[in-house]
Amino acid sequence: MELPKSTLPAAAATEGGAYSFFCSSTTPKKTDVWQTDRSAILMGTGGIASVHLGQGRFAYSTDTWAFRLREQDHLLQDYAFRVLEHLLAKIDYSGFEGSGLRHLRKSFIRNLSFCVPAKSKQTKICTVLSTIDTAIAQTEALIEKYQHIKAGLMHDLFTRGVLPTGQLRPPRNEAPELYQETAIGWIPREWQVAGLASMGRAGTSWIRTGPFGSSLKGEHWRVDGHPVITIGALGTGEFINSELLFISSKDASRLVDFQLKENDVVFSRVADVGRSVVLREAQAGWIMSSNLMRIAVNETLLRPDYLQMQLASDSRVKSQIRASVNSGGRDVANSEVLNRLRFAIPEPGEQDRIIAMANQPSQRMRAEQRKVTKLQSQKLGLMQDLLTGKVSVQ
Repeated sequence: MELPKSTLPAAAATEGGAYSFFCSSTTPKKTDVWQTDRSAILMGTGGIASVHLGQGRFAYSTDTWAFRLREQDHLLQDYAFRVLEHLLAKIDYSGFEGSGLRHLRKSFIRNLSFCVPAKSKQTKICTVLSTIDTAIAQTEALIEKYQHIKAGLMHDLFTRGVLPTGQLRPPRNEAPELYQETAIGWIPREWQVAGLASMGRAGTSWIRTGPFGSSLKGEHWRVDGHPVITIGALGTGEFINSELLFISSKDASRLVDFQLKENDVVFSRVADVGRSVVLREAQAGWIMSSNLMRIAVNETLLRPDYLQMQLASDSRVKSQIRASVNSGGRDVANSEVLNRLRFAIPEPGEQDRIIAMANQPSQRMRAEQRKVTKLQSQKLGLMQDLLTGKVSVQ
């Protein structure tokens, strides 16, 4: 049974809303209104395949197809949701039509066929999968908690620093004599304000833009080979290896000038300007794509990890970037923009202490993210075993 088409646009999503809000997105949002309090299956009708099970009070957008199964049917609604969740890749590949914005073919969903076990087994399968979903949600909530902790910590680190004792300086309102006013705001008295050009690595240009787009096109990509870093491969302070692209060794030799070295900071110059990662020893030689820039600093003056943290988390640096990058409505950074940026820089020993303290919540987040990845892998395996009948539940 189909629910009425919603009149709510996707823009009705609100930060911190009280009710779940389902759109054509793989991630549920929040809103301040609710439309129904009866459980339903919700599928996005445009873009990418998505499916959710709405429970409690919730709302859905105009680009979402909402429906319920009849209670007397032999197929439980929760089980049908799990089957659709398992078949999302197939639905995304075969169940959409259109050359521009793709649209879900409802007839494809209605005509799906699959094995349906007895209701008692459906219930047991759904219980198993719900248990692992709960574990994933709890772990993701812990990651979000650490993200909030780190955000507050980073503000303190970049405004108060870390003393040799390992403690933050007292705040300025308690010890004003420890601080100085500068062009970018109040900073500890021992710190300096400087640009990147004065901190560049000897023997090379401190900044380098990626190759022209014509140097790296679809015809150059290979299944494996020499790694090329794209914007999509820039994660939160680390690379997302699954987003790397590859070229042949011949093309890598042609682009040798764009190969990166250990401790280079690779930086997104378009879209999400400022997203950045530090190159490690194992990644030396990777090539940056056309939408990236490379920053090479003198490590005895400026630690690459400290610079990366400032680019990613210092509100003063980010506000400078936002004020400079917009060009014709499109965010684009160039060497001139980066040359104008000013950073609050302590001596290297204090930079090391800041890096160490900032890494504590980051390490916890990475550990919890590994748990999420492992749980998601376990869930995929369970879905494959239980929903196909490969493994029977008792």
